Order: sequence, then structure tokens, then C-alpha cells
Amino acid sequence: MNVKSKISFILIIVIIIILPVILAYRYFELGNNTRYLKNIGNFFPKVLPVKNKIISILSISPEIAGFNKEKTYLLLFQNNLEIRPAGGFIGSYGIVRLKNGKILDLKVEGSYVLDRKSSFFVKPPQVMQEHLKIRKLQFRDCNWCPDFPTTAKRAVYFYNNEGGKEKIDGVIAINPYVLVSIINEIGPICADDLCLKGEKQDIINLEHYVEKAYAQKGIQFLDRKLVLKEIAEKLKEKYEKLSLKKKLKLLKIAEEHLDKKDILVYFFDKDLQSKIEKLNWAGKVKDFSGDYLMIIDSNFLAKKTDYYIKRFVKYKVDLTKERPLVHLEITYTHTGKKYDWMTSDYRDYLRVYAPKGSWLVKFEGGEEEVRFLDELNKTVFGNFITVKLGETKTIVLEYLLPSRIKKGDYKLLVQKQSGILELPLDIEIASDKVIKNYFPEDGRIISAKKLKFHTNISSDRIFSVEY
Repeated sequence: MNVKSKISFILIIVIIIILPVILAYRYFELGNNTRYLKNIGNFFPKVLPVKNKIISILSISPEIAGFNKEKTYLLLFQNNLEIRPAGGFIGSYGIVRLKNGKILDLKVEGSYVLDRKSSFFVKPPQVMQEHLKIRKLQFRDCNWCPDFPTTAKRAVYFYNNEGGKEKIDGVIAINPYVLVSIINEIGPICADDLCLKGEKQDIINLEHYVEKAYAQKGIQFLDRKLVLKEIAEKLKEKYEKLSLKKKLKLLKIAEEHLDKKDILVYFFDKDLQSKIEKLNWAGKVKDFSGDYLMIIDSNFLAKKTDYYIKRFVKYKVDLTKERPLVHLEITYTHTGKKYDWMTSDYRDYLRVYAPKGSWLVKFEGGEEEVRFLDELNKTVFGNFITVKLGETKTIVLEYLLPSRIKKGDYKLLVQKQSGILELPLDIEIASDKVIKNYFPEDGRIISAKKLKFHTNISSDRIFSVEY
């Protein structure tokens, strides 16, 4: 297999990361300009052995980059400063056409542009009508489902019904912190007085420049994005000068972001999708025979306040009862210092996904009646919460798990929401049987029948106890 086929999948991912598409993340409309992308396929002078999941999938899937036939992908740029169930608010999207590992066409546009052209009507979920004050669901809000395969298909449905003509082969979603990692590796990029240094603050500086600073500089509204084209060109120039070793490291960085759900991938081809799911890059809400937890936040009209929200979760399960009892605490700390153009009180619609058949006993800290839902083979508890500027608030849930959870060894799958960078998590398991073994190994035995884990998850994790 030649070099281009070896890097076919990364061609999609890294181009998105490194070139103007990622800079188009929410508000950059660079149109059909593909001159930055010429000759990008000539990444490596030779193929080096790399123990890397990316290379593994590439070696068996060159069709991803159109080596068998032309492929078209929908790109979703999800702003996790405004968290939504599948990763973040979809401020921009892109369409990329690939053939033989080369970019044939690349289009980037704001989601509002697509939505404004459309008369297509879909009634939004009741909670979105009430708290987002919208009368119809549109492309920009179509990622309401935390299961990315569902969201991806929904995004294509809205795209096509709002005027998109292309037949889409797959969907790729990215959050902006991928860009931070890339710049951290290759070095600072500066244009005008805007410098991106590979730090978390870059995202805020970038957002502020195109939202506020351009007017203070006397730059016309339509010209405010020219600085981003300059950054893109400098980024490209710097990338082209990298050593082969550095370029390979960028592939590894992309893999790490895939593992952390900062990049999500969906293919309509069932064989390709199966391979992506096995690599845990699909953002799929998984079926699981044991205990299960997924916490999903949705920023509703709280500006970009997620930048200032810290989360901490305590999960206690008592297996000594006839039906296991869960005590769940979700603590939100709003670290913002003042109200401004990007910061407000945190207005969040919270959903907790538990094993199907779970029964809620208590919900403290919500502002309305709990909404119950059976979705994705899970039982879901939903409520609206507000965390004021500078406040710490703890939401408490207690619920009974299905009795089947007690059969055999105990296992818990915790799935992290895409767009949440990290999730500090304490787990306490009280059993009616003597604990013989447990996983992961950083757990701590409190007594013969009690175990604790203290961890910080950046990807999906399974915790297990053997008796």
C-alpha cells in the first residue's frame, strides 16, 4: 500500500485540524478556497512502522479517502464553550470531497446561513421550546442526541432538507481544543496582535477577536476574518517545515483527541462504521449489561459560560439492598468572575442516563418537575438547573437500579460527554460479598466488602469488581 493510502483517514482529520477549516470553527467563512490544501497528500517520504490505532484503521480502510470512489463528508464544528449533548453548539459546518487521497473541494459556511435559507420545519423537543425559545428545530441545534451516530444521521437529514445537495458518505465532528493541541506542538502563530500559543486561553482570544476586538480596531465587519486567513497561512507554512518525526507526532495527537471524543466520526458504510466503533471513536451510547452512567449537559442561552464550569461527580452504589441503590452527586462550580460578552449564569438542562428500568427516588437541585424518558435503551432523568456566577451547586439524585445488576460480578460503564474535557469522579461500591479483585488497579479497598475509586476520566471507562 502506498503512502497516500496509509494516511488516508488522517488526511481528513489533520487537514481539518491544521488548515483553515478548524479556524472556520464557528464563524470563519473561507468559502471554496482550496489553495492551502494543494500537495498536502505528500506527507511522508516513506512509511514508518507506527503502533497507532490510526495507522491500523488506515491500512485496512483506504476507501475512507476516496481511493475506490469519490467520498463526500459533512464536517461539524462543535463549540464546547457552549456545550450541547453531542459535543457543542454547531456554529459552522463544512463539506469536503475527496478522491485518491486528495481534496477536490472544500466549503465552509456558518450554520445560520444554511438555516436562514430554509423553510424546512421540524418541531423541537418540548424542553428546547421552553428553554431555548425556539419554534422549529434547525441544523444548528440538531445534535440534541448524545449518541453521535444518531446525531450524524440527523445532521445529514437537516443538511439535505435545508438545501444541501451532496450525497454524504460520513460525518466528522471536532471541538476547538484540537487546534490548541496542534499549536502547542508546532509553536505559536501570530497575526496582527492576535497570538495563538497552544494554550486554553487561545480559544477565548480567538473568539474575542472576531466577536468584539475587530470593531475597536476600526475593522469593517466583513473584513474581521482576514486575520484568520493570515493565521491559516502561517500555520500551513510552519507545518510544511516540520520534520517527519513531528508530523508523526501530530498523528498521535489526533489519535488522542479521537480517544477523548474531541473528534467524532460516523460513516454510512456499515463496515467502516463497525471498525470505527471498535476503536471507540464513534461517540456511540453503548449497550451494556451492567451498571451504567452518562451525564449530559446542554447549555441553554448561557453564552460561552461552559469555559468557566468545573464539574465533580460522586457515585455511590449500595449493592447490599434487594435493588441496588445509587446516590449520585454532581457538583458544578462557576469560576467566572464577572458578567460579560461570553459569561452569564450557567443555565443547563441536565440529563442523567441510567440502566433501563431504574427508578428515581430523589432529585434535589432542579428547578422544575423531573422529566422521565426511555431513550437509547436507557432510563433518563432530566431537569433544568441554574448555577450563578461564582456559585457552587450540587445536584443530588437517588435511584434504584434494576435487580439484575446484582447478578454476577459488578461492572459499571461511565461514558463521558463529548466536549467535556475532563470529569473528576469518585466511585464508592458497597457490596454484600467479599471483594476478591477489581479494575482498574488504582482502586482502594476500604473494607472486605467496600471499594473506592478516585479518578479523572477523559474518555469512557469501565470499573469492575470480582467476588
